[in-house]
Amino acid sequence: MKTLSVAHKTLLELWREPALSGLFLIFPALLVAIYFFAFGQTDKGLASMLKIIVIDQDTGPSGAQFAEAVRAQELDGKPVFTVETMTDRHTAETTVWERKATLSIIIPPDFSQTLQANEAGSPASTQLLGEMTSDNFIFASSLLGAVVDQFGQGAVSEARQSSQSVALTYEFLPGTGTLSDLQIGIPGCIVFGITFGVLIAATVAVRMRASGALQRLRLTRVRAGDLLIGIALADMALTLIQLPVTYGVAVALGFRSPGAVWLMLGIGALLSLSATGLGLITACFARNDGEVAGLSSAVVLPLVFLSGALFPMPPLPLATIGGVVVELYDFMPTTHAVEALRRVMIYGDGPQAIGYELLGLVVLSGLYLASGIFLYRRLQLRRV
Repeated sequence: MKTLSVAHKTLLELWREPALSGLFLIFPALLVAIYFFAFGQTDKGLASMLKIIVIDQDTGPSGAQFAEAVRAQELDGKPVFTVETMTDRHTAETTVWERKATLSIIIPPDFSQTLQANEAGSPASTQLLGEMTSDNFIFASSLLGAVVDQFGQGAVSEARQSSQSVALTYEFLPGTGTLSDLQIGIPGCIVFGITFGVLIAATVAVRMRASGALQRLRLTRVRAGDLLIGIALADMALTLIQLPVTYGVAVALGFRSPGAVWLMLGIGALLSLSATGLGLITACFARNDGEVAGLSSAVVLPLVFLSGALFPMPPLPLATIGGVVVELYDFMPTTHAVEALRRVMIYGDGPQAIGYELLGLVVLSGLYLASGIFLYRRLQLRRV
């Protein structure tokens, strides 16, 4: 009951300061909205980012048929490419150079004639014009390989060579044909928002000490564990409000998830315990709100940016245990939370499929929370 009373008191204090609690609740939702305006144009699937310019110089019918075959490619019921036909190569090159198109396919004048003579061992050729270092160019050219094979020609391009003796087949994960940076980024936004709880917990703990509330609570014989776990429960309650708000905004902007909502909430609740523990550790070294803000930023930013929440990180393997590669990033709870949320929210995985991530999150959350309670009790409560 004492723990619940502390949690209730903490929530009331945060309610009376809407600038802090309100920012915590809407911060990840704002991130989702920003992602939507930057990357959320997914109404055409992959075609929204893979624009192909076809320069058909063929004197026969095969060039137009090949262009139509490219245009007809679909994944998850939506087109893969946006195809535009041009006649001027210079205009096409300029468009690709300005990155208004992914690449240009140049079909030579003898395309149809060469195809007809293909049985004699004279392969027809097309030319791909694009920026070799562009991810979209590499992606689009690999997808075009399937079109080439289906169309029945051996394609030789500036970017790649395909032998007629090798049949390429492509298989994609279900439901990934219309994925975008928006959908990939939403789990990271959620983790960023929950990790922001480090600031909340640190602020509550520092203000409790500075205002004298900590001394008054100690006079009521409230144990340190009751006091600090009460703060953790208050932070968890805020997280369980924040998550539906963020998820609701994402759904309103077009996000759809096959995963279980209760599992997302559980992952978020576990991560909030880590945020509370780190917030208590931060509060041990901060004397006022200004120091809390600075130290919390120094904790939150590495947790988010090094976890792969917003962009992938290079592998840093340390060991292999039971067939699982343990990396340096695995000592951060955010790493496990991001991976678990992505697999649940994007691919619909259940608890069994994310067992390693859940175990890592449980262990690290317990460790960080216990460390925060221990350090705060040792460095702060003994001075009261």
